[in-house]
Amino acid sequence: SRALWMKALDLKRYRISMAEPDTLPLNRIAEAVADIDEGKVADDGRFADSAIPTVQPSSSDEVASVFSPLGADVFWRGSVDDQDSSLFIALDDPLAIFNDLGMQLAADQAAYRNWQAEHEHKIQIAQTVTTLCGAESEPEKLPASVRGDALRTHQYLSEVEAYFEQCDFEEAQ
Repeated sequence: SRALWMKALDLKRYRISMAEPDTLPLNRIAEAVADIDEGKVADDGRFADSAIPTVQPSSSDEVASVFSPLGADVFWRGSVDDQDSSLFIALDDPLAIFNDLGMQLAADQAAYRNWQAEHEHKIQIAQTVTTLCGAESEPEKLPASVRGDALRTHQYLSEVEAYFEQCDFEEAQ
């Protein structure tokens, strides 16, 4: 419902103080709104990782893509006669926040999958070597004497690691 997005404004108090929560004079709109620039639009890529692009995608599909172009403050201020007494009220857009968080999560997951693909062979070899050496940290593969006891398991794995380091040291000599 729109009531969730609306904000109350005490105009009498605003007229006296010219400052209320979530408001600014209209001539300062470019300071407060991220996608409105002062004077002219500066497409500097600051929304490149946003879920909603600032330019219409150049795809050959006939489906209309969602995009939100950048704007200049002169567009918003141009039709207002008395800009010094005019104000704007900033509204939150929680859906856009979720879109951007989802986009960031998707990018992080893609980067993780790329990392896994790049290092998968090394990880598998390391796991195989660890298993063959008896330094397995999976509970069912640990000796019964340390299984179920976190302190003993940690001590056991530390001793196995120290043993292999000693073997490497002796082999190097």
